[in-house]
Parts: sequence; C-alpha cells; structure tokens
Amino acid sequence: MSAGGRRTLLGVATFLAVAVIALILPAALHAGRPDPVTAFGPTAFPPVSPPVSSPASTQPHAPGSSTPPATHPGPLRTSCSSVLYIGDSTSEGVVSVDYLPEPSDREDARLRAVGVRTFIPEISGARAIVEHYQGQASGADVVNRYVAQGYRGCWIIALGNNDAANMSVGGTPDAAGRIDMVMRRIGGQKVLWVDTRTLVSTGPNAEPKMAAWDSALLGACGRYPELRVYDWASEVRPDWYTHTDDIHYTTPGYRARSLGIARALANAFPASGAPQPGCTVTSR
Repeated sequence: MSAGGRRTLLGVATFLAVAVIALILPAALHAGRPDPVTAFGPTAFPPVSPPVSSPASTQPHAPGSSTPPATHPGPLRTSCSSVLYIGDSTSEGVVSVDYLPEPSDREDARLRAVGVRTFIPEISGARAIVEHYQGQASGADVVNRYVAQGYRGCWIIALGNNDAANMSVGGTPDAAGRIDMVMRRIGGQKVLWVDTRTLVSTGPNAEPKMAAWDSALLGACGRYPELRVYDWASEVRPDWYTHTDDIHYTTPGYRARSLGIARALANAFPASGAPQPGCTVTSR
C-alpha cells in the first residue's frame, strides 16, 4: 500500500482481570487529543491518515450517491441543542479533514444544519465501553467524566464494534450489561445509539457478532424510554467499506454516515413534538 494509504490493524488490549482481546483501531493512533469542541468552529481533531479508495469502487461516486433519500417536506430540525458524540475508529472519518475535506460534509456542520449549537466529539480508535486500549479512556470513562462535570444534553453513542469483538473472546459483561453501564449513568437524557455492521465473515469482528450486538441494543429500548437506535446497519452500502478490512469506510461512506447520523438525530428527537415513538430510527 502506498505511504498515503490508510491501513487498519487489529490490536490487542487487556482486561483488568481477564486475558487478551481484539480491538478495532486505525493504524495511526494519536498520542493525545485536544480538548473537546464546546461550540461550533474548526474541527478540533488532528487528521487521521489519508483515505484509500475501495478496490470495488476506485472511481468517485456520482454526486449525491451517498446521500440517503429524503422523504420530509421541509428541513429536519432537532430539539437537541447540545450533543456529546462518543465513538470509536469507525467514527473518526466523520470529523476528519482527510476523509471529508469539504467542511459541510463533516459532523459538526451536519449537526448544525439540524439545529445543534454545541458539538462535543469524543472519538478515539479502539474504544470500547469497558476495555481500555493503551491507557486511553473507555466509553464508560468518558460518560462518567461528563456526567460528573454536569453535562446535560443529547448523546450520540457510536460504540459496539469493539465490544462485540471483545465479548467474542471472553470479555465481560455481556452486551446488555455494557449498554446498561452507559444508559444508567446518563440517567434519562436523550440518547441516539448508532448500531453496527461489518462485512467480515470470520473472527472476532464477524458480522454475526455485530448483529447480536444490534439485537441487544433493540432489547435495551424497553428498559430505557429515552433511547433510540439509528439503524445504520440497514443503510450502509457494501461499496462504502474500505475492503482492506471491511470494517471502516471510504470517503463516500463517511459522507453518508455523517449525514445519516444528523438526520437520524432529528428524526429521533424532533424540534417540535415528542420524540419519535418506537425504538429504531432511520435517516429518511
């Protein structure tokens, strides 16, 4: 692969009292992160490595091909004025100037377009809810920190890939326990949780393990009426994946993901009226 290509590795981490586990992470893990963005402005994240084209689709997609079809008569707006976004490496591209050089394609702009005024990105490669990779904060750590600081607002949780992989090699607790760790601590605030999907057929990151995680998310809706699940798994297209790992996305994929998440947030928690009934939401 060329020096400018993006290479993804499967790393290992350790439980506090268990064995080694597989984690999904990008090749370039940053030694440190700047403080989160607390209001809209230039993306505060350092760029990840430049993107690569999917071998299955080396030509740029046609304009608009990565945009889910809109079925609303007017612009979508959300009641969420502040959003804290906690994600792993599958979300790094939505805030990356390398993957999304056009500012309007990145997540801060997408959320601003639906009415969000404050965006706090907490996105880090290899992040799981429970396990720690090389001393970085876990998803639960991030939740606990912001709750302790008094954050009140909406949450986007895009975690689960690494948790599903970790559980497949012995990680505990189970999916329901991990989801409960997040939801109980958030305590009644609005949560949009992005489900997951891979094209991997075997190993810890295989799609059946991701599907089991998604099922656990759906089960959690009955316990947490403030939870909505964005059904990204039904919208993501095979040609949006980087086929170097079939886990992360190409530029068209991240463009669709950033837009889809913002639209799903507005569908879940609209500016007028009650939150959308039911568990799952889409970007349409």
